[in-house]
Amino acid sequence: MNAPASLNNVLSDELVRRALEQAGARRPVEALSEAIGLTGPQFVAAAAAYFGLKPMGLTDLRACTPDFEAISFLETNQRLTIALTTADQRTLVVLTDPLDTRTRSWAAERMRQRRRNKLGWGLTSGEDLRAFLAQAERSMRAMDAVEAVSAGPRTNDSQAVSVALAGVDGLEAAHHVLSRIKVLAELDIAERRVPQDGRIKVSVGEREIDLRVSVMPNIFGEDAVLRILDRNNLGGEARQIKLDNLGFEPAVLDFIRRLSTLPHGLLLATGPTGSGKTTTLYAALTEINTGLDKIITIEDPVEYQVHGVLQIPVNEKKGLTFARGLRSILRHDPDKIMVGEIRDPETAQIAVQAALTGHQVFTTVHANNVFDVMGRFTNMGVDSYSFMSALNGILAQRLVRLNCSRCATPYRPPADLLARSGVDKRAAYTARFRRGLGCTHCRGTGYKGRRAIAETLAMSDRMRDLLGERAPISQIKAEARETGFVGLREAALNAAMSGDTTLEEINRVTPVE
Repeated sequence: MNAPASLNNVLSDELVRRALEQAGARRPVEALSEAIGLTGPQFVAAAAAYFGLKPMGLTDLRACTPDFEAISFLETNQRLTIALTTADQRTLVVLTDPLDTRTRSWAAERMRQRRRNKLGWGLTSGEDLRAFLAQAERSMRAMDAVEAVSAGPRTNDSQAVSVALAGVDGLEAAHHVLSRIKVLAELDIAERRVPQDGRIKVSVGEREIDLRVSVMPNIFGEDAVLRILDRNNLGGEARQIKLDNLGFEPAVLDFIRRLSTLPHGLLLATGPTGSGKTTTLYAALTEINTGLDKIITIEDPVEYQVHGVLQIPVNEKKGLTFARGLRSILRHDPDKIMVGEIRDPETAQIAVQAALTGHQVFTTVHANNVFDVMGRFTNMGVDSYSFMSALNGILAQRLVRLNCSRCATPYRPPADLLARSGVDKRAAYTARFRRGLGCTHCRGTGYKGRRAIAETLAMSDRMRDLLGERAPISQIKAEARETGFVGLREAALNAAMSGDTTLEEINRVTPVE
């Protein structure tokens, strides 16, 4: 990280003196940054050049090893000053405030006491140092856990490593944490042989957050997964999920809205677990929930509570399955029905019949893409003619992580990554690839937030004929593309080439075609 020539003469003795006088309760470095109108890497480069320090970005920090024997982790956080060991075994003390002479004198004395003779000085931003410390803390916790497990009985070594990498300090602590989670989720803490599902409601300030809990036994004990459902992130002040907050492209939004307002038929959302299918259907229901139609849902469990919608939770222990609940719903004269998931042939048959008899049905099914859905229903024994007649359209979606808005920078992916991603060199030349370097805002990951990408398939008479005739998939795809079909991979590539996410991320969630 070198200072451009244009930044070498930005600072002057007068500016430094003025910054010290005007700092007040602030750190002097903040006043100096404000005085010269520079922040982040540009300020670090200019200040380092003036004070004779080595400028250090987050990448430079990660290339060194923290020396917490010289300056402890606690002192590093308190003073925002860190001692590093460089690749050539020199000690580098990195400051965040070059005007804090007291901290610099303290660090120099500490290095003398610790006999760090080969000493150099550097400068970084407080944001980059905090991001580096967050990563270092995770590594230290994992190593502490490994040492704690190694000191105990030599059993279940693979599980011990797994627990250690998760940052849990020992197996006993893990058992206590699992028991506490089960109590909060109102699960049976004595039952460790069968899977259990529950939920926890947490209030953080004025925000209500739902945690869906799933506990599953394994050969070493139990495993718990918590899914976070935060309505405020999606619906803003109204606390209602809206399609506009999900990140869909305009064409996808138009597809969902157009099919949601039809008087009858079947709208399917497909994708893997956790891809946002149910959230998308809830957002569609919220938009059409004007109070004029009777809307009933059956779910396992009810994830979001929607005002004016009758919501039924599945209770298989008491015999309330999707199929049984759906039969009862039809006797209540609904206009719109949402079925949380089609899992069995009976539910699939009833959903199709409901769509054929004047009801609009929203539901989800597990499939890899829009074209695989037909095979899923055929395997469940649903008559293909009835299914095609009832079907209005299919939405297949995935969630991709977004580049952090604060640390994302333009970059050129290497040739091998472009080749693995199926990106043409000419297309790559005009693309605006970006990636996050990692900062405190994104906890050093480079990603912050997620958005949905999707492919949609609307039913036309021609498409129904092809599907009914079981035409080759290549012919069906060709017909879909003539009507403007954009596949999942294409949508993912568009997101990466516009700088919203990275090629590594889209390769994680979509296959290369």
